[in-house]
Amino acid sequence: MALVNSSSYLSLFSATPTIIRPKVRANVNVRFVDAFSSSKSSGSGIEGCNEKHPIEGLAITRIVRPRAIIRSSVVRASSAATSLQQTENSAENLLDTLLSMVEGTDRGAKLSNEEHERVARIVSQLERFCMPEPLKSPFILGEWDVEYCSNPTSPGGYYRSAIGRLLLRTKEMAQSIQAPDFVGNRVVFSAFNAIDGEVSLEGKFTPLDNKWIEITFNPPSLKFGSFNFQYGGQSTVKIAIIYLDERIRLGRGSRGSIFIFKRRGW
Repeated sequence: MALVNSSSYLSLFSATPTIIRPKVRANVNVRFVDAFSSSKSSGSGIEGCNEKHPIEGLAITRIVRPRAIIRSSVVRASSAATSLQQTENSAENLLDTLLSMVEGTDRGAKLSNEEHERVARIVSQLERFCMPEPLKSPFILGEWDVEYCSNPTSPGGYYRSAIGRLLLRTKEMAQSIQAPDFVGNRVVFSAFNAIDGEVSLEGKFTPLDNKWIEITFNPPSLKFGSFNFQYGGQSTVKIAIIYLDERIRLGRGSRGSIFIFKRRGW
């Protein structure tokens, strides 16, 4: 619809001397439709007009008032908000499904290959909802529990191998990320349900781009009963943040391992 800027009010004359002046504001959308008759007024030079009432043949069919324009803007804004809400709901539904699938599976160790594939498909869908630059978000910081890993030995090494899980019951797997670049991994276990132990790694991370980081860990520390010592050497891993919000963080290692972290306390 074309916008017509009216610089003056329109005056419509009836057959009586009374003047009708409808108040039509300037800068209001007005549509004129020709309602000229086929006859010509003598001497007027304008079709459809007569001498007495020169614009009687024009008809104002509709006036779009500012209220209609405001209503249209509100509808568009409401539609955008609804679309955003649907997107957020879709991500939340996928996250709830994902967490329910890995709950009670010893962080994924008890899942079948088919179930791991289902987890991977849902993670791929959630990856589409990832913020553009997750490494710049404060959500990345804090204390996280490891809820799942597609490769059981990736977060815990030999302690999470088939034999390790047989001898050592995992009680806790956690990761701490603190500003500016600290990363700490910890696996707490119980040997034969009698002796508690803990293996931990501490290191620093370096951003590689908007999603990938490289972590260099110092030699691991082992606490087992009254013993406490370090062993081995440094290690380096790379991981991408493929989804992040205030509750859940998803990661993918350079070898394809998928990690699900849940913020402690949620």
